[in-house]
Amino acid sequence: MQIPQSLQVMPDIARQIIDTFADEWITTQQVVKIVNQDPAISARLVGLANSAYFSVADEITTVEGAITRVLGLDLTRGVAIGMSCKTQLDDVDCQGFDTKRFWTSALTISQATSSIQRNADRSQAALCGMLWHVGMLLAVAVDPKRCAQIFTQTQNPPFQEIEQAFGQSVYELGSTLLQAWQLPPTIFETHQHLHAAQRTSSFPEHDTAAAIWLARALAKQDSGELMALPDIRKQLESRALVESVEATDVQALRQVMSASL
Repeated sequence: MQIPQSLQVMPDIARQIIDTFADEWITTQQVVKIVNQDPAISARLVGLANSAYFSVADEITTVEGAITRVLGLDLTRGVAIGMSCKTQLDDVDCQGFDTKRFWTSALTISQATSSIQRNADRSQAALCGMLWHVGMLLAVAVDPKRCAQIFTQTQNPPFQEIEQAFGQSVYELGSTLLQAWQLPPTIFETHQHLHAAQRTSSFPEHDTAAAIWLARALAKQDSGELMALPDIRKQLESRALVESVEATDVQALRQVMSASL
């Protein structure tokens, strides 16, 4: 599938931020330097840190303060990626597709996945969660009219309808885009396991993919292929993966993520 020009290259800020996930010694100052290249992102991060959700005692006035006192590196990087990328489809007219809602979902799943997966690199889990349904962007950019028809006909995440229309799953479309963006192999691997689980209607063997399943169930982002929430929890608990994350936590997280974009 040919990638439209609007999606061929990842925005520079997002690219720089994603590159930091490969550096286990990344510092707050390095991330601040990248974020401060875009005043709008910087202002949004400071505003988010001062939001009622976090209930800080003293006002935060800098990106560095927002990171060190409230947000942490992973949430900061997730918001920066979402804000940087959300303008890519500004020129695409696709009724029913809400870019802000898309990246709100991405941020929510990212943070929930990171919280759930306790026995692995949480930063990598957050990045995989951030891009779990990035293939939806490619579908919208390739055929916005067809996608508009799909979005207006279903209230659930339209993954099955997208696959019927394009002949590829959202995860396969995502892999195409990830390859064009030259992103880390970890994300490809997660997409492959998510695709395999969807194909076989079985629970993902891959830990991060499994954590994304639970995050999606908690966030009510189910297109029909997920098993019941208690069964997902049982599977993950047997593999010692699950931290104490509840649906109410994820719903509250979704609200603050929506306000951040």
